[in-house]
Amino acid sequence: MAIGLLDEYPKAIRFDDPPAFASDDFAWVSDQLDNWFGVWEIESFRLAAESYWSYYHHPNPRMMVANLWSGIEALFNHRMELRFRLALSIASLVEPRGPTRIALYKKIVKLYDGRSVIVHGQSMSDAKIHEHISEASGILARLLEACINRGTVWSEEEVTASLMS
Repeated sequence: MAIGLLDEYPKAIRFDDPPAFASDDFAWVSDQLDNWFGVWEIESFRLAAESYWSYYHHPNPRMMVANLWSGIEALFNHRMELRFRLALSIASLVEPRGPTRIALYKKIVKLYDGRSVIVHGQSMSDAKIHEHISEASGILARLLEACINRGTVWSEEEVTASLMS
């Protein structure tokens, strides 16, 4: 049985096919329900989740990108060297050490550079912006899932420990 996204906002813009859900997905929801209620009380998680749920409501794809990245950045309390530290933090928290972590780090650095081009009004084709939206929304979805699995967001100390240990 395949289930698609039900959205009551008729002007919503999709860049990917609606996801299909398997029985394992419903089991995960059931298993993580207590964690969901706990993590929902954390303001940064709530902002990130709402960014993910609402980005496709913007009529301007550049604003979609800004919305997605505000959600990603909300999950991390970084103030300096944002591009480097954000890419490094995300990669170290969602991928094991090795080639997949390095590949994700490089992908996020590239995406963040694209984010800067997009949200600061520089020239980029619509196709590239749409591709960026798909990739950034996938990263935000992975981060939200990891927070739900943990039952919380990462503290600055946990991120640093992940980077340094």
